[in-house]
This record gives sequence, structure tokens and C-alpha cells, in this order.
Amino acid sequence: MSEYGCYLIADRQVAKQLFGNPDGTAVLEVIRDLRLLAVDEVSRELSLPTKSKELHDLVILEKENDYPANHIVLGGRTLHTEGDGVILLKRPDTVQHIAAALEDFCAGNDNDSAFLRDVKVLDWQVEVQEWFRQLTAFFMLAAKERSAVILTTI
Repeated sequence: MSEYGCYLIADRQVAKQLFGNPDGTAVLEVIRDLRLLAVDEVSRELSLPTKSKELHDLVILEKENDYPANHIVLGGRTLHTEGDGVILLKRPDTVQHIAAALEDFCAGNDNDSAFLRDVKVLDWQVEVQEWFRQLTAFFMLAAKERSAVILTTI
């Protein structure tokens, strides 16, 4: 995990367990277990960018746009907060919508999404574009598995 945090894929059972559990300690234990599993399956964890500009740009765009684009970073249910850190759960149905929007963007499909239009005009470097492709592949895998996605910055 980068110093900024990571996304994790969580199967439906784990998502249900987390969704109904208000105990922060239990949530942190589940996250730790998911991260240990991700060591063996690299595709189940995606570190947030080492540069914060692209993440900041996504967050700004989220605030200005509609679902599902406004759920890529900040969306989902808050499971736990600690200092400036947060753990957010994106339900499997939401993951499906996010994956489709990201896939459309990466494929260059134009649609009515203001988010997709806005991202295209950002002056992002090659490494940022690569991270965006990785993000899309990550959400596509989670959608294919009908899994939830967790964002943790703790």
C-alpha cells in the first residue's frame, strides 16, 4: 500500500460483514486480513497514486458530477475514520456502475457524462493515465466477480 492508501476487492460475504459492523476495531482487522490475502493475489489491491494531484483532480471532479463518477474515490459507506484517514465500502452494485463508466472513458466512448468530458481535458502525465487504466482494470475485475471495493487511507 502506498502512503496514500489503497483499494481492496472484498467478496460479497466480507462486504456484508463490514456493512453491518459499526466496530472500528473489527473493521480494521478485516482490512488487515484482506491486505494479507492481496499479497498472494496482487490484482486484489491497488495502491493510490504516489502523487496526489491525480487523486485530488478525481475528488474535485467527483464533487462536480453525478453518479457513478462521484463514487470513484469518495463514494460509498463510511466504515471507519481515524485522524485524516477513512475506510469506505463501495457496494457490488455501485462497483458495477463505476466499472462501466471507467471502461467507457478508457475506451474513448463519448457519452453524456460530464465527468468523462472533464477528465479528458485534464493535463495528466503518462503515469497518471497509466494509473487510471489500472483503476479501470481493478474496478472491472471487481465488477466481474460481483465484489465490493474498499478504499482505505488508514
